[in-house]
Amino acid sequence: MNQDSQQQDNDTELPVPPELEGKTLTVEEFSPIPKEVPEGIEKSRNNRLSRNNSESANYAKHVHSYIREYISTADRKASFIFTLSAALLVFLYQKGFIYSWFWSQGTLVLGGLLAIAITFLFISCVLSVIVVFPRLKGSKRGYIYWAAISEFPSSDNYSIEIQKLDNEGLANEIHKHSYELSKVCKEKYKYVSMAIGIGSIGAITMILFLIFK
Repeated sequence: MNQDSQQQDNDTELPVPPELEGKTLTVEEFSPIPKEVPEGIEKSRNNRLSRNNSESANYAKHVHSYIREYISTADRKASFIFTLSAALLVFLYQKGFIYSWFWSQGTLVLGGLLAIAITFLFISCVLSVIVVFPRLKGSKRGYIYWAAISEFPSSDNYSIEIQKLDNEGLANEIHKHSYELSKVCKEKYKYVSMAIGIGSIGAITMILFLIFK
């Protein structure tokens, strides 16, 4: 039975073409991958890598500018809130209400409204000042943040080190700085929101005090 099967297998073997008789075939002869990359393909690959690096650098600059603009907006909002809250406190002071906190207003309710107004407006001013203080943390030595740049021994040393970075390296440094700025931006807007909320309560209670006094 087995001999019959083997005989059938031998009978079904394909004949070797005459031009291949006596030759040993290797994988390299049938490999579809060339041993050397053609110059045109290599140039196209380099152009693609260069384009990707350029797009990465442009994206890094866009994100960096975007976050810096939001930080500037937060500082402007904080300045406006501080100016408004301080102006309301000055108004209460000039009218003599600061000295008559509780005891000279006739009723405890009016005294309470005045106390809330003064306290909340003052807290709003403090929070607004906190917003504008820089709180950038991270590596003590870097290539973008001025305090980190100042950690280099000299300007020549900084120039030499930054020239070692290619486009991808420079984009990477911008990405790192953008991350640090995003944390600063988050903190700033947290205090801006608190200053707006508390300052609004102070302004509303002051208006109620002036209406019912």
